[in-house]
Amino acid sequence: MALAVRDIHRSPKHNMIIKSYPAERATLVKEAWQNSQLTGIAFGGLTYEQFCSGIAPTYETRAAYAQTLNIAVGQRQAIDNADEGTSSLVQRVVDGIKSHPDLGLNSPLYSQCGYVPKNQRRSGNTRGGSALEEPTLPISGSLN
Repeated sequence: MALAVRDIHRSPKHNMIIKSYPAERATLVKEAWQNSQLTGIAFGGLTYEQFCSGIAPTYETRAAYAQTLNIAVGQRQAIDNADEGTSSLVQRVVDGIKSHPDLGLNSPLYSQCGYVPKNQRRSGNTRGGSALEEPTLPISGSLN
């Protein structure tokens, strides 16, 4: 299945690639001009060389952008690797708080770390509402 130009931005395989109609058109014009062997003739007041140097920033900027994306992918992997180590250390400290004889699962320190102390947990499934609940209407009977 071929991707349309508008779908390139949404495709995970091509994330962050910038497709450009002007760049594609410039490539077609450049190749046609070169292949026609008419590079000695000026069109629109531009020689072939002037045209090529005029459209070069489009390609140079895209190449720099692609390189930046590659760097970002590498940096994202470095972040993920660092987060793995951090998660391990955090879990080690939290386990230490939970197993400390003077602190444990009900300590203020455990709560300050963002966890719910054991003595404050409710039992039962609290996800979602009851299937038997009916929506209530306002007293006036209108929905406004």
